[in-house]
Amino acid sequence: MKKIFTLLVLGILLSTQGANAQGYVNYNNKWFLGLNFGGTYHSNTEVDVNKMYRGGVGFTFGKSFNYSKGNLLSFDLRVRYLLAAYRGLATENFMLDSTNTDFLGLESDLQQYQTAYGYYRPNFHSWVNDWSLELQINTNLLREKTGWNLFVFGGIGTVRYHTTIDLYDNDVSFLIKPEDKFNEKGVLINDYETEVVNKRTWMPSIGAGISKQITPNVAFEVMGRMTWTRNNDFDGMPYNLDGSISNVNDRYHYASAGFKFRLGGNSESKSHGTHHGNNTTNNNNNGNATPCNTPKILSVSPTTNTSVTINSIQVRSTIGGYTNGTTIKLYKNNVLLGNMSYNSSINVATKTVNLTEGSNTFKVVVSNSCGTKEKTFSIIYIKDETPCTPPSISNVTPINNTNTTTASIQVTAIINNYSNGTTIRLFKNNVAKGNMSYNSTTHVANKSINLSEGNNTIKIVVSNSCGVNEKSINIIYRKEEVPCATPSISAVNPVNNSSVTNSSVQVTAIVSGFTNGTSIKLYKNNVLQGNMSYNSNTHIASKTINLKEGSNTIKIVVSNSCGVSE
Repeated sequence: MKKIFTLLVLGILLSTQGANAQGYVNYNNKWFLGLNFGGTYHSNTEVDVNKMYRGGVGFTFGKSFNYSKGNLLSFDLRVRYLLAAYRGLATENFMLDSTNTDFLGLESDLQQYQTAYGYYRPNFHSWVNDWSLELQINTNLLREKTGWNLFVFGGIGTVRYHTTIDLYDNDVSFLIKPEDKFNEKGVLINDYETEVVNKRTWMPSIGAGISKQITPNVAFEVMGRMTWTRNNDFDGMPYNLDGSISNVNDRYHYASAGFKFRLGGNSESKSHGTHHGNNTTNNNNNGNATPCNTPKILSVSPTTNTSVTINSIQVRSTIGGYTNGTTIKLYKNNVLLGNMSYNSSINVATKTVNLTEGSNTFKVVVSNSCGTKEKTFSIIYIKDETPCTPPSISNVTPINNTNTTTASIQVTAIINNYSNGTTIRLFKNNVAKGNMSYNSTTHVANKSINLSEGNNTIKIVVSNSCGVNEKSINIIYRKEEVPCATPSISAVNPVNNSSVTNSSVQVTAIVSGFTNGTSIKLYKNNVLQGNMSYNSNTHIASKTINLKEGSNTIKIVVSNSCGVSE
């Protein structure tokens, strides 16, 4: 790969030097052909939390207008074809309830996810076949002088997109995926087994890019293109991940690099080319007609006389010689079930069918204008009589109507008949608090929760494919009341009716019951002298004040949120 890349870069540099010597543009050739390849991604989709970039390839063919020396702008009218793949995997869960499981024909499958997990992790893979008519605006004069061209374009086209999802466990056919496989990224294309969308519609697109002339007839260009699907099912998810209906249409993007070739030559070479072309045409007319190929059915799955214990399966058939106009029909007991979906990348046709107890005879019929092939096989459905037991809940702690002064508690319960697919969810006042942890050895489920003051209704809900069980308890939480103490004052110095000869004196007192928020104020003759300093180690409050001659009335006032002492 490194050698090929090095040769490609060297070829571009050498060709660019040749272009400088010969002139950047050959204005004689109006027709062109472009080949491109690149990467894909999507936006405005509900499953783009974790973008999984894929690839695409395509070509353009068209004619340039106003493509003459000295013109500021030129225009390309062209046809574009794009074959591209898109893939997405959400990192958030789509919570399921009875109101949001019926979309894109997946109601019965999503109800299994609702019963087993309570949610579904969206994913998708989509193939795009895009035929569009585009108009491109080029900086013609800039290209003429420097070889560089900046361009923008827009168009409208008819697009067929085929979206499938990975709904079932790839190791165990027709069973929903286990939780530990929800985040798998390295999924094969064949594992996206369930078709949800397969339709064609018109879509608008815009884009921009830059190109560099390598020779007068060849340019290397890089561009980005965005297409509005005008639909919200491109990613197989018409809802937002919070369960609300999405009103935003999906978009897909294509970023590519490629080459643009000018077709034809000068008038003389065109004349010779026409002459040889006529000889070629005559030679073709003298040859044999193109053979007509009848399609083939290479294999079917399940194989004939397969016994199953589930009443819904996917029939798969590998088809050879598929061409436009080919139809692939599926019959059950000679009743037409409709056309099978066809994946051209792997040549496989699929259809999900319901079985009746006993033998079911299926027939795949493939036909086109050249002929018809069919294959018959049988599938035996044996109803599974294995008893199915829902899980049970016992020994819930704390017990019902427990009173507590603790704001956080641990809820535990013993869960029996726990099996794969079992979920243990905890609710407080009908609000989900997540899944409980489960110890398969002790059969104990537990989870810590915070309580609200007053009555808390705690509910444990356990469910698996066999049923649902639940148990509720009440827990009363009251905050612990701490007694509130009023501070007190003792050992005031100087003592009452003391006589002093100094004009200032330090007043001290022992203050008990000092807490945060306590204030110790000192008054002289009912005039506030400020707060006293407090030593938390000795519990002594002190302040020095000036005296006036004669009698001075000193008052200490201590207060907090519980009361006042003086």
